Amino acid sequence: MMRTASSTNGDAAVETLPAPLSGLVERVIRGTRLWPSEKRDLRAELESHFREGLIELIDEGLEFERAVTILGEEFGDPDLAARLIRRGKKRGRPMIWKVFVHAVLVAAFGAGTTGGYLGWLYASKPNPTVDYVEIINEPVEAVPYEQRAWPALQQVFLDFQPMPEELRDVWQDNYQQLRPGGEHWPLVAGWLEANRPLIPAATAGAHQSVWGFVYGSPESRAYMIERERRRGNEDIEHLTQPRDPLEPALLSVLLPCLSDVRDIGKLLAMDARDHAAGGDFAAAWNSLDTAHRLGLLVFNAQTLIEQLVGVSMANLAATEMRGLLRDFGDRLDSETFALIGRSNLMSLSPGAIQPNISGERLMVMDTVQYLFTDDGAGNGHLIPEQYARVLGFAEDSSELVPELFGADAGLIAASAVHADRRETVATYERIWAKTGAYLSLPLNDPRRARYREPILELQSDPMQKRRFGLLTLMLPDLGRADQLIREADMNQAATQAVVALLRYRAEQGHFPKSLGQLVPAYLPELPEDVYSGIPLRYFVDRSGWMTLYSFGRNLADDGASRAEVEDGTADILYWPAPRE
Repeated sequence: MMRTASSTNGDAAVETLPAPLSGLVERVIRGTRLWPSEKRDLRAELESHFREGLIELIDEGLEFERAVTILGEEFGDPDLAARLIRRGKKRGRPMIWKVFVHAVLVAAFGAGTTGGYLGWLYASKPNPTVDYVEIINEPVEAVPYEQRAWPALQQVFLDFQPMPEELRDVWQDNYQQLRPGGEHWPLVAGWLEANRPLIPAATAGAHQSVWGFVYGSPESRAYMIERERRRGNEDIEHLTQPRDPLEPALLSVLLPCLSDVRDIGKLLAMDARDHAAGGDFAAAWNSLDTAHRLGLLVFNAQTLIEQLVGVSMANLAATEMRGLLRDFGDRLDSETFALIGRSNLMSLSPGAIQPNISGERLMVMDTVQYLFTDDGAGNGHLIPEQYARVLGFAEDSSELVPELFGADAGLIAASAVHADRRETVATYERIWAKTGAYLSLPLNDPRRARYREPILELQSDPMQKRRFGLLTLMLPDLGRADQLIREADMNQAATQAVVALLRYRAEQGHFPKSLGQLVPAYLPELPEDVYSGIPLRYFVDRSGWMTLYSFGRNLADDGASRAEVEDGTADILYWPAPRE
């Protein structure tokens, strides 16, 4: 309440504001939270208000103390007054000032929140809880040690003399040129001579029940170290160091033994050609049987790369077997067919070679638990430093990591936009199921070509590609692998059919008019063409010679044509076995 009267008596009485009123002024000043200049103006205004009131009350005849009490009571709650004054001051400020203050507050809040979030991302560590290496090793370790091929074969691989580089070049261009009497055979002969003493041990190992390589074990690492030392490679520090506990375990598994077993397969193929040139069918066939057994042992391992190496070896052995049958022709007798009947090839049942991609799923699940945090309920965010470990395996990951102020900033940004753990796993399972459904279709079903659609949907959308960058990096082209494995199964069945046809001719004096005449005495069932869904094409020409072939990848019957087409030959010719 403002009072306007004044007098000289009152002026003299209130030169110094009394403590109760001065305290009220201080409480109001503190409660307003104004700028210093605003507080000075407010203090002057309030003190002037109280002085004028005191002067008026004293001039009316009140005692000084009574006047102070009345003014204090009339002023009311100082905290409420402070809030009202503060609100009035804020409303009275210019609009541009209000916008500026709000912008600063929002920016500060955003910077603090973002900084805290990015710091939380960057400082996070994985918490792996499942030992997927142990899981992938379970089938191997369930087999008694003495029934595993690997314990016997690792010494063979260590003692093995690698193929000379110049010989590798010829093999790569056309291994069919490598025959006794050929230009490059002296190189082959020297290589054979150095390694032939290892063949009996390789044969013994090939007759075991499982491949038996234990992933990530101390024994496997010791083998790798010794292998490098024997080959003169001093750069073995990465093998002697303890495994990085933050590195995805299955992703870091090394399989140098695959190149070794592949070279053993080539050695056995050349050994067979050498024995065949000397007229020893049994020794040649036994070498090829060893290569075939090794191939299927490796194929039945847990990883996709092992399966592909295994079918490559089995295909090489089957192709060489057909060539050996071609070269001996009319010299094949009942004793020879009895030997062939005891081989690994003839014991295979139709459909025995089928893809098993469960190892790939375990690898993805293992990687996820090392790259994401875990909130205890199966969820969490992607860790930038861990993401970098997987990006290092990719040929080009620039589209997944934005170019910001530096590599670390780009990784943090990539991790911030990536889907969380639960959504990543759910999306992977969805893609896996859809892809598997398409790949379960026959090779001649046009719907099968859609198996890439689920992953292409992610890759075609730039935002989705970054949200699920881990999946775009880790999902292999399963369609191509599935195709090669199905072809390998057909290759084995076709080779069995060739043996049955040749045996029929040896016993009957001529080839059968149709493959159906082989069932069940010579074959348990007709060999199916995976590219047509019907039995392999077979006919006997006017001279009495037979032809056996598949439609091939172009899904068309080209009459056993071996003309070059995209991704292979027009048809896959199994007999007559090509010489080149």
